Amino acid sequence: MLDLVILVGHPDSSSRSRLVSERLAKTLFSATGVQLTVVELADHRHEMFGTSAALDAAADTVSSCDLLLVASPTFNGAYSGLLKAFFDRQHMELAGVTAIPIMTGGNADNALTVSLVLAPLLLGMGASLPFPGVFLTTDQVDAPGAEWQSTSQRVSASLSPHSVIGPFLREHPIVGEF
Repeated sequence: MLDLVILVGHPDSSSRSRLVSERLAKTLFSATGVQLTVVELADHRHEMFGTSAALDAAADTVSSCDLLLVASPTFNGAYSGLLKAFFDRQHMELAGVTAIPIMTGGNADNALTVSLVLAPLLLGMGASLPFPGVFLTTDQVDAPGAEWQSTSQRVSASLSPHSVIGPFLREHPIVGEF
């Protein structure tokens, strides 16, 4: 069983960041044998700076999964403050976790943010990153097309050699389109 967690750092629970990460997860891992958990930080935004058993449980879920999709919008050239607050609050280690940073933004001017800002955060916490990340503009999210398919193929190819996820993908190849 592959334990896949989507961590969404957008302050709105119906965000493009969540949409992108869920589409990617469903495209790559639509087969049985995947346990998918979505940790929506927007649902915990009022608990972020106090004591919260729910956030402690979310941190345990995030730090113990096989594959972590971390999704955030681009705000002022960085990931969201909500995502930063979660990681700062929890002081978690991601050793043994394979992570895919995913960011969305208004235009391609922010495309480097995922590899220059979010990826280093995850690496610094000990996560393994098979590639620097996924960035999609608002237009790409709202009008899925060739970019979606290209993105899912790139992610799949990057995960294939991975020791935990690769064998799962070989046994359960991609069946849908992104």
